[in-house]
Amino acid sequence: MQSNSSWIVWDFEYQPPYFENDEFNLAGLFPIFANVYKVYVTKKGCQSFLKCDCLLYERTGVPCSHILKITDHIEESMIKVQHLKVFHVHYGQPDSDMSQQLMKAMSLQIIDEDMGVPVSDICLENALHPNESR
Repeated sequence: MQSNSSWIVWDFEYQPPYFENDEFNLAGLFPIFANVYKVYVTKKGCQSFLKCDCLLYERTGVPCSHILKITDHIEESMIKVQHLKVFHVHYGQPDSDMSQQLMKAMSLQIIDEDMGVPVSDICLENALHPNESR
């Protein structure tokens, strides 16, 4: 943790490029840069969010590895509605309760679009106060 509500996260598992039949050892000549990202807590009303500088969630709708390093698990609310199996079957169907729920979830996502990954209070509490075993 960097502060009470932010973390600095980097990946030590960087693998250099591999070239088949690399007789000139080109893979050894590539520079290695540590990708360091900042994850921080944002709030909107009663909802808490974790936002990462890598912006993977904003591009794909799936939490990045940096956020998963902090939370240690995925909650249903962390995945955007478009990735649910029922989305393409039920979205936009007239007279369907499931369709109305999906449309409501989509509109909430649009409202909270730039906030980051929505997390529950329990998940945020676990991230802010991790066990000693971690």
